[in-house]
Amino acid sequence: KYSIPEQAPVILTISRLTKKNGIEDLIKALLHLPHEAHLLIVGGGAREKYLKDLAKDLQLSHRVDWVGEMPHDQLSAYFAAADIFCRPSISEGLGIVFLEAMAAGLPVVATAVGGITDIVKQEETGLLAKPRDPKDIAEKIGRLLLDTALRDRIIARALAFVQNGYSWDSLAERLNTIFVQLS
Repeated sequence: KYSIPEQAPVILTISRLTKKNGIEDLIKALLHLPHEAHLLIVGGGAREKYLKDLAKDLQLSHRVDWVGEMPHDQLSAYFAAADIFCRPSISEGLGIVFLEAMAAGLPVVATAVGGITDIVKQEETGLLAKPRDPKDIAEKIGRLLLDTALRDRIIARALAFVQNGYSWDSLAERLNTIFVQLS
């Protein structure tokens, strides 16, 4: 359904298309990645036309597919189709989509802003790039594409991190502890 060649590495982002989510920097990062790398953007928003024009101006339109907004229950298919998840936010709260990507077995590239650093630990549960730095974003994505040992280690640690800290059982246990301490 999309223009992604069969062997192309797929970088996925799921995001509202707003300035704070850094999608502009992710598109620019494609300039520094192998020509077969492909970007799949799930989401919509006020900057959609600007971002599509940017991809066209950079002659990257053939490497970017725009999915549009998707119901949450359909996102698992996009996680399954991707090789790497990246959202190079300029600012961020908790960023649940990072946890979802980790739980789906995707290595994550993010930026060290806001609550992301509570989730993405450098070379443990993902890779952190400098905000607003397309070359550094591309370098981190490239590392995960080339270094399968690093990639596998990050996937395993991130999955364990999500299962231990964010599963329903672990959340219920932590809430119960809080309630017991308060009573």
